[in-house]
Amino acid sequence: MDYTTVGFCKGASKKIEQPQHRRSYFGLAAILAKEIRDTKSDVIYSPILKPKTDINPYHSDIKIGYIPEKGKQLPSEFQEKVNKIAETARLFVDPDPNSANWTGEKILLM
Repeated sequence: MDYTTVGFCKGASKKIEQPQHRRSYFGLAAILAKEIRDTKSDVIYSPILKPKTDINPYHSDIKIGYIPEKGKQLPSEFQEKVNKIAETARLFVDPDPNSANWTGEKILLM
């Protein structure tokens, strides 16, 4: 939240939801880059800046050290990283997912 707003994150999430594939927006998860790095993973700044598309200058990738293949289980050491990241992230459920604005609680990472 040092570089963007909750409203921007909600808008970006709504743009990529795919309800037909059970991927509907319902809130935001927040995690510190340090918490990701503590799992021996990395955070790489990777802005999406393609004109006439969904521009997101705040986008980053989480690199776990392995490129997953669709339909194949991750090796256990990498699955452990993913599980730890998921356990550490804080979920903020949006009380009004259809609203254009964030109306939920303040997102705090401390």
